[in-house]
Amino acid sequence: ICRPAKILEGRDALADEFAAARWTHHRLLDFEDQHQHLLDEVAEQCAPAIRRVARLIAILARRQRRAERTSPGTWAPRPRPELLATLRARLAALRAQRDADPRWREALLWADGVDPDAPDRGKPRRKAGETDEEFAPRCATRRTKLTRREAYRAALYAERRVYWGTWNALLASVETARKAVLKQRKAGVPAQWRRPRWDDPCTIAADAGGFRIVERGKPWWVVEMRLLEGWVRFRAKLGNWHALPEGAKLKTYQLTRRKNGRGWEYSVSIAVDGMPD
Repeated sequence: ICRPAKILEGRDALADEFAAARWTHHRLLDFEDQHQHLLDEVAEQCAPAIRRVARLIAILARRQRRAERTSPGTWAPRPRPELLATLRARLAALRAQRDADPRWREALLWADGVDPDAPDRGKPRRKAGETDEEFAPRCATRRTKLTRREAYRAALYAERRVYWGTWNALLASVETARKAVLKQRKAGVPAQWRRPRWDDPCTIAADAGGFRIVERGKPWWVVEMRLLEGWVRFRAKLGNWHALPEGAKLKTYQLTRRKNGRGWEYSVSIAVDGMPD
């Protein structure tokens, strides 16, 4: 469910939370940038000119799409399909050369490799009802050191500026973007991170313990959502979308801010368990 929202109390603290969420998002992308720069350098060492060929293919593909959309009789760039086919065959050969090099496989796993300077992970948490015989093998096979990505995120989490529900949502967002970019780069297609701008939509989140429903009206509900410091109260137009029963389990809340002229507009999204599709 995604409906409009109006802020009632805590506007200043909410602005600080959104600014902190944007700052945290950029810092999470800093590490992924470092990994992508490493991949670019290693790919060029394994298969020289692979990045240049990929960029040329991207340019020619854009020309071809523009020529297909252009109306007859108007100017359009030459699509050069023969050159595009030749470059794609060249890129396939360079990709095979790159993938066969062990340095490329090591570079792919760099972020998930063990950082020798990272602190110990500690023993795993014992599960309820787990015997000593079941617990010992898990301790023996557990990694003793944090990976580079885990160590970086742990250091960033130590100076966390957002509520941990927002932190988890940002991690999920970065992981999704990272997989998409990595998939493109493995295929030889140039792909870059899209850094969020200050006026792009920004979202903060809370789990079941991070929000409380103060008033449940028709159509407006009054909801309080936890921030890193304090709470924010807002009205959300949730009573006219679905007839939510009193026993419906509300899993997560997400409050999104979008630029609207000189000000901001807000919307709230909730995930509900136990409802038909």
